[in-house]
Amino acid sequence: MSFVYILRCGDGSLYTGIAKDLAARLRKHRAGRASRYTRAHLPVTLVWSREVSGWSRALREERRIKKLCRSDKEALLAGGLTGLPGLPGTRRERRQGGLYFRLSWEVPWLFF
Repeated sequence: MSFVYILRCGDGSLYTGIAKDLAARLRKHRAGRASRYTRAHLPVTLVWSREVSGWSRALREERRIKKLCRSDKEALLAGGLTGLPGLPGTRRERRQGGLYFRLSWEVPWLFF
């Protein structure tokens, strides 16, 4: 089994990751040995986790969570989101006038 998890860092930011052994991974984060981001934003607290059926499923769920805007992540933590929304409505894609535009450094593009 694999886990998808969200940590709240010392500065209030959220970090999303995956692990096969959640307890061991959390110990590494707290020791500053798991990722550069959490090492620079200690201390960290586990605020959400979900067990998934396999590693590939964990990778997909992690990617979907990372694409959520902060308010959607906070809703997920509060239990307000029962399922993970798809790409529309995420931070990078916003619905405008019936079309989807990419709102980052990339060239805008449309879905029909």
